[in-house]
Amino acid sequence: MSIVALGLNHATAPIELRERASVGEDGMGPALRALQGCPGVCEAAILSTCNRTDLYCGLGDGREIPTLWFDEFLGIDRRELADHLYVHREDAAVRHVMRVASGLDSMILGEPQILGQLKQAHGLARREGSLGVVLDKLFQRSFAVAKRVRTDTGIGASPVSVAFAAVTLARRIFEDLDARTALLVGAGETIELCARHLASHRIGRMVIANRTVEHARRIATALGAYAISLEEVPLHLAEADVVVSSTGSREPVISAGQTRAAVRRRRRRPMFMVDLAVPHDIERAAGDLPDVYLYAVDDLAGVIEEGRRQRIAAAGEAEGIIDRQVAEFMSWMRGRRVSSTIARVRESAAGAGEEVLAKARRRLRGGEPAEAVIEYVARTLTNKLMHAPSVGIRAAGANDRPDIVEAARILFGVADGDGDPDSASGPEPGAAAAPDDLHDAGGPETAFEPDSEPDSGPGPEPGSAAAPDDLRDAGGPETAFEPDSGPGPEPGAAAAAPDDLRDAGGLETAFEPDSGPGPEPGAAAVAPDSPRAADGSGTIPEPDAEPGSRPRPDASRATDDPGTASGPAPEPASGPDSGPGPGSAPGRPR
Repeated sequence: MSIVALGLNHATAPIELRERASVGEDGMGPALRALQGCPGVCEAAILSTCNRTDLYCGLGDGREIPTLWFDEFLGIDRRELADHLYVHREDAAVRHVMRVASGLDSMILGEPQILGQLKQAHGLARREGSLGVVLDKLFQRSFAVAKRVRTDTGIGASPVSVAFAAVTLARRIFEDLDARTALLVGAGETIELCARHLASHRIGRMVIANRTVEHARRIATALGAYAISLEEVPLHLAEADVVVSSTGSREPVISAGQTRAAVRRRRRRPMFMVDLAVPHDIERAAGDLPDVYLYAVDDLAGVIEEGRRQRIAAAGEAEGIIDRQVAEFMSWMRGRRVSSTIARVRESAAGAGEEVLAKARRRLRGGEPAEAVIEYVARTLTNKLMHAPSVGIRAAGANDRPDIVEAARILFGVADGDGDPDSASGPEPGAAAAPDDLHDAGGPETAFEPDSEPDSGPGPEPGSAAAPDDLRDAGGPETAFEPDSGPGPEPGAAAAAPDDLRDAGGLETAFEPDSGPGPEPGAAAVAPDSPRAADGSGTIPEPDAEPGSRPRPDASRATDDPGTASGPAPEPASGPDSGPGPGSAPGRPR
């Protein structure tokens, strides 16, 4: 999934177009549902203020930007938006959201109101269920970045608007605003912004006056203030420590005489007055009165310009913070994109572990010593887990892909040990070869294939009994050592008697402890422990005998048949050597 931010703001679109593109709180639910209905949109959030309308989307890979939302939901032709719409993708989209949250993309650089508006947009999207893991993470990270920008830089400390400048001067004159009363005359945007600044600095009491009381009441209700009409201003003027006026009146609304009467009633307590209107709302003569500090809009220009320079310097520091946070977020995004691969790798490893564990349990139930089973588990699980990587690394080497080989070294945390293969040391004597050693030699893969359990390590010691799973996994008959067919041999006991093997069609040489290389094809082999004559000699083929020929009997020696020997027959050996050996001639009496 990719992140996209698109929209228009005060820098790209005129106010008429911004008004048509705005979405109120009541319409946000339908707007989010319409945006989610656009092809490819997986996650969605909308930020709409008086200065911008932004869409933040999580898109499926390869999907188109959802510009049709403006056409289908707002009724604004996309061709009309062509010169006003900005589109940011991936890291540019992440940077855009963080800059918006920090006030770096606002009309007033560094203004804090946008952060609250972005939090409101996040809450609405969450309630509508249009947020997913990615956008929610982006919002949370952007909130943290905005807080850090305001804490670590001075971007919010310097005034850059007349309203903020007026409040900043008021704070210089009155350190304890929480014990002061403010009178605001007017109900336009400047007075509303000034009222919000005063409220954020916890002004003790606030009165808002306007020619239309309902307009004043709208602002007062939102901020816990008190609304009056313009005619009531002289009655409340003496209560005000701070007076800010900004109306569209062509005549002053506060005269010098009204101010003089208010100062007399205040008993020389200072009054701070700011006239932000053009033409003036407060008679200039009021500024000549004692204990009155009157500032006009031009008097604030120096304060505003100084604050603007300080904010620009702070904005540079803020951009550095945002750059680092963008890099961290994109790193998280890239890591998230491979999470499904990580899950599949872990599932494969867990499956291999369960398979080996099941076979190990069967070995233990079959009576195999615990230490041998532990060695089996370690050896077999290593082979299973390393088989696919080993094949892949060798294929990468054969196909001249050093990047894959280097990635393998990094993943497995090994040093570069590749070099002249002739100088590399081979496996230790008796050690099992790695799966790819056999593949390279042209041998069958089954010898060390992870699924062929018995051959994944050294076989049983000569003379030791094979575990039940060894025979079954190798394709042998289960009846020889099947535990359910009767009591099995004691752990460590010798192999089954030769008759058992003969019944199964096997040869004694398969499990004869002392058996050596077999006879030449067609030759009658002599069993090492076959019965001999009384003098200890036996019939041994002459060295020059043709292969497969029977040696000539010697009349001076006892016959090969122990039943016709002149002396007493030897006692038969007990255990696995009892009975005729594989060297007995066919057809001879037993």
